[in-house]
Amino acid sequence: MIAGLLAALLLLAPDAEETSYEEIAALFAAEAPAPEPPAGLRAPPGSDRHERARRKYADALTEWKGKEAARRQRLLAACDRHLDAFPEGRRRNDVLYLRGATRFRDGDHAGARADLEAYLGGGAEGPAATAARAALVESCRALGDYSAALRHGGPQPDLLEEAGEIDRAIDAARRAGADERVGRWTLIGRPFPGDIAVPEGAAAVIVEAGRRLPPEAKTRLTEQFSAEKGKVVFLSATGEYPPAVYLLDSQGVVRAADPRVDTLEHRVRRLIGRD
Repeated sequence: MIAGLLAALLLLAPDAEETSYEEIAALFAAEAPAPEPPAGLRAPPGSDRHERARRKYADALTEWKGKEAARRQRLLAACDRHLDAFPEGRRRNDVLYLRGATRFRDGDHAGARADLEAYLGGGAEGPAATAARAALVESCRALGDYSAALRHGGPQPDLLEEAGEIDRAIDAARRAGADERVGRWTLIGRPFPGDIAVPEGAAAVIVEAGRRLPPEAKTRLTEQFSAEKGKVVFLSATGEYPPAVYLLDSQGVVRAADPRVDTLEHRVRRLIGRD
């Protein structure tokens, strides 16, 4: 009789691993949306209404960022405790995904990569696996490991170009009918045509041909790399060149064409040899 009672109590007892996972899942789902810009921001800049709205919005953003950062820290701590307590548990893969996604959101690309690779290595399938693979590719790109991004993302033209497999990238773009990319990428590895002279002391030159980087991206690149030997120079191309943003080395040889802005930052870093 006692044995039967104990067995019944065990069946009714909460599952410690499941309870831990539910706590993690609830924290993950509790992400709060960013505050909406107030209507007052549409008032003329410099007006009292605009200034009040601007201050109110700035305070709301600061409060939201603080709360979200605290939530993610609690979430990461809960994931760590779970994986320590249940290293071979049935929810291990689910927790790896949630921790990897949180690390990715925090910009911890090395940690995100480790978690998401482990998660996908566990045979994950479905929408979560698709999202994890996309985040993993972006983390590898952010870390400057374009070969790994290509390995995880498949032979997409952009990933092939980033990994330095220009011929394969051109073939893939040609098959996809992306003639503009083909025209840009045929310049990679050759001196930029025309009258582009690399200024003395520049370790990297960014040439804008028929396209403009966002001002904030140019400011960030300049501040990040224009000290000491890492000088970055922006030039505009004259003549008829395929519209793109080109990255040149100090000899004027094209090293990349039409990269995404984040890729461009990592490529400049690699080109001028700075961590």
